[in-house]
Amino acid sequence: MGVPQELSYMPRYALVGLATFFVDVGMFTALVALFPAWYAEAYVGTSAAAAYAVNFIGHTKFTFRIQTGMWRHLRLHFAMKTSVYVARVALMSLLVTRMGMSAWVGYVVGLSLVVVTYLGSQWIFAGNSPKRMILVVRDLIRVYWHYVRRAMRFVIAGAVTLLVYYGSLYTLTDGFGYWYIASATIAMVPQHGVNFWLMKRWAFEDRHTPLLLHVWPYVKVSSLSFVLNIALLHIFVEYVGLWYMYAQVIVTGIIGVIVFLRYDKMFKK
Repeated sequence: MGVPQELSYMPRYALVGLATFFVDVGMFTALVALFPAWYAEAYVGTSAAAAYAVNFIGHTKFTFRIQTGMWRHLRLHFAMKTSVYVARVALMSLLVTRMGMSAWVGYVVGLSLVVVTYLGSQWIFAGNSPKRMILVVRDLIRVYWHYVRRAMRFVIAGAVTLLVYYGSLYTLTDGFGYWYIASATIAMVPQHGVNFWLMKRWAFEDRHTPLLLHVWPYVKVSSLSFVLNIALLHIFVEYVGLWYMYAQVIVTGIIGVIVFLRYDKMFKK
């Protein structure tokens, strides 16, 4: 089964989204640094306005390659983006103003609305309704269920592993007063022991290859994830200003994608 037309836009959509993200983040970061006394809503509003122009032009000219009806698409796209913006501001206001979280936390959570904007863009620019997109995704899941099942097991095994890691990290840092970098380093020892066993035997169901044959490849992947984890954790804590536990959640998501691809190749049956 080839890639359906409804999903063929995703690579270009992702590129435009990445460009929009960098504009949004760049503007947001500059505003937080230059005008720290602003309200959280003002940060989001200004950065969102700059990102909107990049997003609309990118999707019309590059992603969906629209040639006619620009004003109609502009009105619909603006209405969708405005709705998403209002939801994002409300969410950020709740997390930052009411619950006292960092502005960066609210910003990252607000980005989760990207799925809504993708479905809306498909409807506006390509005429694919959300219902149609859901049916396409359902059919793809049925065809590629083996990979979906493997990914689901990867997430569950990873969650168990992270319980070990986060428990050790929190206990060492807040319980025993260790420096968070030292805590993260020590916490990775039990984490990788549990992780290796679960990934090999359960998530990727490799019960035939001798255990020792995968030790060295696993060590290389673990070393890469270790270096990335420490480096990114340091950047998010020291330079972005996040609490170390929030920072670790973000770093875990980034590294998780890289590690899954490496494990899938390593334990391939």
